[in-house]
Amino acid sequence: MLSLIAKDVKFNLKYVIIATLFLLIAPIILVKGEGTTSQFFAVVLYFPLLVVNYIIGKFCYIEDSTYTLNFVKSLPISKYKRVGSRYLEGILLVFFTTAYCTFIEQTFFIKDPSVSLQYFSISASVYIAYLGLYLGLFYFKNYQLAQQSLSIAFIIFFAVVAIFKYFNLDLQIQLSSFLLISIFIISSSLCFLSYFLVCKKK
Repeated sequence: MLSLIAKDVKFNLKYVIIATLFLLIAPIILVKGEGTTSQFFAVVLYFPLLVVNYIIGKFCYIEDSTYTLNFVKSLPISKYKRVGSRYLEGILLVFFTTAYCTFIEQTFFIKDPSVSLQYFSISASVYIAYLGLYLGLFYFKNYQLAQQSLSIAFIIFFAVVAIFKYFNLDLQIQLSSFLLISIFIISSSLCFLSYFLVCKKK
């Protein structure tokens, strides 16, 4: 499975480098000066979404071509490993991007590590569930339909920002460990269910 991930990175190295540089630089440029609510959620939610969608989207776009699809299916690799490598790539990306953006958020916005950890847990949970949706749509339908899920994610992002601004909500949320763990378990289960259904179909 790791060899499949290494293959994807090698074939898409240019896009991986572009996305990584964007992730490393863009949040720092954005938060210069006074941090606003919009900037905060851009770092916590928007940038991880863009990077995960961009890289996984490129992997899926190439795989969606008839030649590549036939080549991949001809490899002596079980469908569970083939599909599982794509899900594992996404999960690793989710944790890497959310961890870095949480570090930026902790540095420039909220100085309380416990609150930052809560945002990390929520962001990671949300994007693991989103990953399951994206890859489920990709394998059940096609790349174009999977990409449309990004529009839904953007609408949710802007809705969250609007709600926090309109009600002037405090960014320093306090959620119980039980709730955070429950959200993570639910999102992980949804992602695993997506993987299981895709494997059953294929």
